[in-house]
Amino acid sequence: MSDRALVANAADVKQVRKAKQYEKLREQQRTANLEATLASPHGRAVLCDILDECGLYDDVYLPGNSDGTHRFLGRRAVGLKIFADVEVIEPGAYAKMRMEKRAFEQAYTATKPEDTKQQTAETEEDES
Repeated sequence: MSDRALVANAADVKQVRKAKQYEKLREQQRTANLEATLASPHGRAVLCDILDECGLYDDVYLPGNSDGTHRFLGRRAVGLKIFADVEVIEPGAYAKMRMEKRAFEQAYTATKPEDTKQQTAETEEDES
C-alpha cells in the first residue's frame, strides 16, 4: 500500500476510473497471493509465525510504559489485519496453522529412548 495519491485531480473522471481499476486489480492480486501462500505448508508456517509474533492473544498493556503499550498495540493491529484477511479467504485457516505448528513441535520435541542415548553419547564425545 502506498501513501501516494492515485489521482492528481479528483475531478478528472478518467483518473478516478483508472485509480478504481488499479485498486480492484491490486486487491485481486493480493487475494491471489494470499491464497497461494495458504495453499503451501511452508506459507502457512510462515504466516503462523508472523501472527504469533504479532501477539494476537497477548496482553499488550504495559503499566507505566505507554510507548511500549502503543508499540505492542500497533504490532497487534497488523496481526489482526492479516488474521482477518486470512479468515475471509479461508475460514478456519489460523486454527489449521496452529494445529500444524503444534504437530511439528510435538514431532520435533518427542524423543525416543534410543534418541536420548545417542544424544548423550554424542554430548560426551563432544566434551572429551
